[in-house]
Amino acid sequence: MNKIIEENNKDYDEFFEELSKQMDKRGLGFFDGMSYGKKEFEAAFFVVNYDLAKQFVINYVRGTPFENFKRIYDQREE
Repeated sequence: MNKIIEENNKDYDEFFEELSKQMDKRGLGFFDGMSYGKKEFEAAFFVVNYDLAKQFVINYVRGTPFENFKRIYDQREE
């Protein structure tokens, strides 16, 4: 596992737990889990409306270490 990911694992968990709470409050969905690779990780969400949730996540991560994410995608279309 990437040393940066390993060292910040607790911070990531807390960040995504709070993001999930904020999404749930708005009826957008919830955080469904994470998987870690050597240099990156993937966060999964179950959402009610993909477009609304995508915009919410983009706005929520702005100004955080996660703002340079690679992509947001709808798994049903992959």
